[in-house]
Amino acid sequence: MLPTDTELYLSTDGYLDQFGGPQHKKFLRARFLSLIAQALCGLPGPAKQACLAQTFADWKATRPQVDDVLVLGFNPFADALLAKRG
Repeated sequence: MLPTDTELYLSTDGYLDQFGGPQHKKFLRARFLSLIAQALCGLPGPAKQACLAQTFADWKATRPQVDDVLVLGFNPFADALLAKRG
């Protein structure tokens, strides 16, 4: 059983495949997982969205976007958490 504060993320490959950064490399999976684990943990939904968007824009800088980008994050136990609070 997963803890009720578990968050799941689904993503297209567009975020990971984006070229950028100081050495014009792809963002890649390890950097993306680190972003989720370190930067997004504990933030409210709108702040997570803003962090993802800003990180992507900073990484991409003036380079063209190479693919579609979709990141979906959710808590599968959100209803249980709301009921517990209410």
